Amino acid sequence: CILSSCREHDNFSEYEVCEGVSHGEGQQSIIFHVYFNEDNSEVNCKCRLFEFNGRVCRHQILVFIHRKIYRILDKYILNRWNKNVKRRHTKV
Repeated sequence: CILSSCREHDNFSEYEVCEGVSHGEGQQSIIFHVYFNEDNSEVNCKCRLFEFNGRVCRHQILVFIHRKIYRILDKYILNRWNKNVKRRHTKV
């Protein structure tokens, strides 16, 4: 993945992340749009991996690195990925 462009708006930034995907014998470039909210450091990607699987995607991580945010915010660490969470079904 490479960061191909950035557009600054009032309170958010729009990034285009280009990813090369192998397709048969050739390679295809796919562009993902990532939006970074300046107010609360929230990042949303059009691939929607976080919304569907609860995992931060590589496109979001690339924007975090570009913004020099080297620690994943707590809102992106769901309870199901935390080893200290109390589970109802631990052992049978």
